[in-house]
Amino acid sequence: MPQWNDLFLALPVSENVLDALLFISFGLHLLFVLLMLGTAMLGLALFLHALLHNNTAQQPWNSHLVHSHLGLKSLAVVLGVAPLLVMQVRYSYAFFTTTGLFSYSWLAIIPLLILAFLLIDAFGHKLTGNALLAFVCGMLGVGALMTVPAVFTGALALMERPQLWPVFAAAGFGPQAPPALHWLLRYLHVLGAALVLGAAFHLFFSTKDQPRKALMLRRWLWWSLLAQLVLGLGLLLTVRTSWNGPVLTSLAVGVLATLGVLLVLRRTGRRTAPPALLALLPVVFAAMLTGRQLLQDAALAPMHDTAVAAREARAAALAPFSQKALENFALKLRTVYDNGDTIYDGACAPCHGLDGRGQGPE
Repeated sequence: MPQWNDLFLALPVSENVLDALLFISFGLHLLFVLLMLGTAMLGLALFLHALLHNNTAQQPWNSHLVHSHLGLKSLAVVLGVAPLLVMQVRYSYAFFTTTGLFSYSWLAIIPLLILAFLLIDAFGHKLTGNALLAFVCGMLGVGALMTVPAVFTGALALMERPQLWPVFAAAGFGPQAPPALHWLLRYLHVLGAALVLGAAFHLFFSTKDQPRKALMLRRWLWWSLLAQLVLGLGLLLTVRTSWNGPVLTSLAVGVLATLGVLLVLRRTGRRTAPPALLALLPVVFAAMLTGRQLLQDAALAPMHDTAVAAREARAAALAPFSQKALENFALKLRTVYDNGDTIYDGACAPCHGLDGRGQGPE
């Protein structure tokens, strides 16, 4: 009889329920991650713009914008627990294999986040006082924070390509594991999404009685959306083998909603925060998130189905022995270990033998 090393654990709920939980929990987590990242990137960019133009009057508003990072990062971190746990249950084989391959980079996320959060908080506090210290803290903090999605996108790209796992294990980070172009476009697409949502968020919540700031954020939103369309098209071409009707439909809805946002921004030049954005931007986010999830499921489904079939086959092979194993287990439970002979016979004799000379059956 072969040695079995898989645990046949039943899922707590159906796979469809897990898929829904993963979509909802990851969507909420990603939303606040993008808002947090976009706030940090915008805060640093606007600080540098004001610094280069010697516009100290703008720094208090920049400081106000950066201080919102605290609440956003707290929600992003807390909401990240659920999708991480669901992913471990839903796609345990792919998830644990990839994070094991990415072990050093994966663990580096912890000190990177700690460093980034502390430095960005310091950046916000020093922004209106010590420009040099704010510059150093801002550059290092935002740089550390931008490294985290680079690791995540790399891990996800590799997780969706099991055929590259041996290559990655043998060579480490390289152009074939994961594909460099796909990873780069995916990473830039995340940064672009962060700028889009960050600019939109602060357009509504940080520009009260600040028409010039609102105009500046509208420009950020406009150009970020255009960049997203270009990057998204390139990214889509790198996964063309996974195209199907639902994926293309979802992405088409997202593109149409994006064009709608651009049209609204073009036609409402005097409106600081057009209400139509509140209807269109969630559609963009939900459609793109759906497309991403469908692509990931399509990549992981064959491997997952193979693993499930293997487990079922092993379970069927073990079925004839299950009753005997249960009877032996029940017998052990009824055994009273209150003397040396019983303890030795049960725990030692299999290896050491009845005479203690190492000639046991095991």
